[in-house]
Amino acid sequence: MAYEIDYKKVRKLASINCTQEEIAAVFDIPYDSFRQMVSSDPVLSEAIEVGRSYARASLRRLQWRHASGFGPAAVAMTIHLSKHWLGETDRSTLEIDGSIRVEHGIAETSDRILQGIDPKLLESNEQIELDGLCDRLDEVGLVRLSAPQRARLFELVSKAGAVEEAPKAPPPLLLLPPPEKKAA
Repeated sequence: MAYEIDYKKVRKLASINCTQEEIAAVFDIPYDSFRQMVSSDPVLSEAIEVGRSYARASLRRLQWRHASGFGPAAVAMTIHLSKHWLGETDRSTLEIDGSIRVEHGIAETSDRILQGIDPKLLESNEQIELDGLCDRLDEVGLVRLSAPQRARLFELVSKAGAVEEAPKAPPPLLLLPPPEKKAA
């Protein structure tokens, strides 16, 4: 049986990342028949590939827009893109003696948070708690930390001297601003 295919429509459907099964359903073609058509018709195969390329470019554009923004979502997207596009990974650890050790190449969100604090201002159990919260932050990102975890993280960082009050509008790629130098 011969089926009529609108290649432009196929490309548009592929550009919103429709599967071959979904495209076949739109044209009311059995999926197995559609798969055979794709493998035997280079124009149809190319229409799908061009559409998928448009979808990937669109997604990258959206990711880039988010990463270029402000706030926690921009930080999370920048970290995501760094890991996936550049292959960067890292872990940070707050040692009990107060030193910060970065085991790989890039600074994660927790490293930016810990910059400028004095862990010796915290009790040893608070240092351990801060280390755990930073590990969780690096693992799931700021957006997925629970509200109580974010509040406790900010409380511990504030106590250790990194910030005096909650930032109103954090600069891009930073969760907390660097500490202000006080005039003596």
